[in-house]
Amino acid sequence: MTHDDSTPDVPSTEAPAVIPPPPVYDPAAAAAAAQVAAAPSGKVIWPWLVGAGVLVVGAVVAVLAFVIPALLGTGAQGGGTGPGEATSRYTTAWWEGDCVSYEAVTTAAFREGFEGGHGTPYSCEAFETAAAEYYEGDTALSYVVGRVEIDGETAVVEGRETGRDPDGTSTSADWSFELVLEDGNWLIDSETLLDE
Repeated sequence: MTHDDSTPDVPSTEAPAVIPPPPVYDPAAAAAAAQVAAAPSGKVIWPWLVGAGVLVVGAVVAVLAFVIPALLGTGAQGGGTGPGEATSRYTTAWWEGDCVSYEAVTTAAFREGFEGGHGTPYSCEAFETAAAEYYEGDTALSYVVGRVEIDGETAVVEGRETGRDPDGTSTSADWSFELVLEDGNWLIDSETLLDE
């Protein structure tokens, strides 16, 4: 064996290679890394979608709140009672002998034309007496609004009143009411019995 003396044995200045230990699974670190990976890229869309949905639902409710009552004649212009509702309140006032409700849905001119069953001019007392006599013993009273026509500040409403008289016989009467719009409320200005 030959030995080369030209290269002296000098210790190496390089550090020996270090082998890192194998990775250890840490569940907490894995969860944190998953959250960071799932984080949005800076654009959050869901609040916009929720806001748009709320606006659409609000618009639909607002439209329905005005359109349906107008079609049925139960809504009002100016925030008061609609023509169909006014006629319903009118018939209920008669059934209950309720002077305050009667005055709330009729014009002063209509009340001036009132004559109680004994030819007395209008007063709350005369109305209450006439209502009690007219509906005495009647039961199962109901009123259904039929045709409603609105033309500016006037309206025509037709409705049917049904019930049972004191001997139990079914009764019905068809009415037509002319109404006027006063201070945002539909008020009955005339009535006509169409069919009994």
